[in-house]
Amino acid sequence: DCVGASTMAVNLGSRRVMEKAGMRHVETVFPPFSDPIPGADQGEVIYEIRRIPGQAASAVDRPGSWRRP
Repeated sequence: DCVGASTMAVNLGSRRVMEKAGMRHVETVFPPFSDPIPGADQGEVIYEIRRIPGQAASAVDRPGSWRRP
């Protein structure tokens, strides 16, 4: 099982959130943009987190286990 996420390389806040969630940086890509915004030249970063087969599911993985305070 794998979950992936991406953001602009310059978006340090989003990158930090992904790292705190246990995700790891796996690739930086440079997709073409017809009208790039500032920072697009530094690329998009891709993060992922994987669950090892046979590993017990955490509370986040179990449906219905999250409860609003």
